[in-house]
Amino acid sequence: MLRLNFACRFLSFDAVFSLALLLCLLCSGVCGQESECPGRYCGRVAIRDDDAADNATSGCGSCPRGYRTGGNSSLCMECDTPLSAYQWLYLLFMASGLFAFNAFRIHFVGDDENVFTLHMSNLLEVGIAAILALLSYTPQGHVKLDTCGVEQLSDWYPIFYNPSPDFYNTVQCTSEVVYPLYSIVFVFGAYNLVLMLSARPLLVLRFHAKSNLHSLYDSMYFLPCMLLGHAIAGGLVYYAFPYFIVIASLASSAYYFADLVENSEPAYKQLSFYVITALHIVAHIFGISAFLTFFNVTTLWPLLTVSLAPVLVYLVTFHFSDPDNLSCGSR
Repeated sequence: MLRLNFACRFLSFDAVFSLALLLCLLCSGVCGQESECPGRYCGRVAIRDDDAADNATSGCGSCPRGYRTGGNSSLCMECDTPLSAYQWLYLLFMASGLFAFNAFRIHFVGDDENVFTLHMSNLLEVGIAAILALLSYTPQGHVKLDTCGVEQLSDWYPIFYNPSPDFYNTVQCTSEVVYPLYSIVFVFGAYNLVLMLSARPLLVLRFHAKSNLHSLYDSMYFLPCMLLGHAIAGGLVYYAFPYFIVIASLASSAYYFADLVENSEPAYKQLSFYVITALHIVAHIFGISAFLTFFNVTTLWPLLTVSLAPVLVYLVTFHFSDPDNLSCGSR
């Protein structure tokens, strides 16, 4: 009886030990892993220290600049993906928007008829500022950019997605998830402001009437407004700028060509007609290209020929739409 009791106790102990060992083996892949971070953009940073243990990570928080979480991992990974064609077009849109506003104000403000030097100054300011902004980002010293990518609209507004695991304390995980698409616009604006204030006032005072300084004042108002709009609605602009370009270029073409009909001098004899028409065609091509690259449609590139449609419609129909050629008759 004593031997039987001892045997039962031994078997019970052996069973418990075996069960515990089995559970440890089954959970070995999980026990060695740290829990996932709460929230959509919280992550852990790998600790690279001689005194730290292997695979040691920090607590949950915001990822460093140029890092973001990816996939099902909470580990902050370095962003090394080259910019896509659509993202390059977005940055080009932001730079060309500032250039277009400055060119418009230079052309229509001031008393000088020849403002070619101011237009060239505007072009150089925007171009040099864009190059300096590109050189300021990784890989530094190269006119190329590595990005964290854009997966959804919320990537532009991580400040609204800081989690509260206990419904009281908030874990601050705000970082530039769309690096560098958000910050590079501010860097570009700062470079442009410095170059504009350094060069354009001297050109106006040396070669032009002082009234042309008003275009400089307008640019100094517009630039902060553009950067404020980018800070608030940068994500919306990122997804909507192809629609804006196409609609704005079509509306501008309709207004411009309708205004030409009222001029006594034929439009094809004016140099401005060819310049403005070429700019409208470029704007159409730019907008359609942005659509095609965003939706990754490679079989519809012939649609770029549609950019010539407004010009062709005007050339074919302006003889018939001239009010002097219309006889409605009166009763």
